[in-house]
Amino acid sequence: MIVLPNGDVSVCEKVLGVPELTMGNVHSEPLADIWISPKVKNILATPLNRISEACARCENLADCRTGCFALSLSVAGNPYATDPRCWQASYANNPYLREGGGTTDDGADEDAAR
Repeated sequence: MIVLPNGDVSVCEKVLGVPELTMGNVHSEPLADIWISPKVKNILATPLNRISEACARCENLADCRTGCFALSLSVAGNPYATDPRCWQASYANNPYLREGGGTTDDGADEDAAR
């Protein structure tokens, strides 16, 4: 969590101005109240209807929460999409993997899918 220069409290400074990832504003409510608010729990709970299939079946979802919200938003347009650096991300959504590695969104090995 970070307090941005305008007083907004967000999950990351890279998502400044993204309302769904803004937890509150310290100019209008105390930070302690923001921290225990339902908005924080809702953001960090990772809405199951917005995550990719690869994340939905991953044993690390509770800890990872789909990875970096800012990178996912930038690459996929959805802060809850699979982090593009994740080994489970599809090649099409993963600029960090070389051709021939990784998995597809359905979990199948890409080499086998060709």
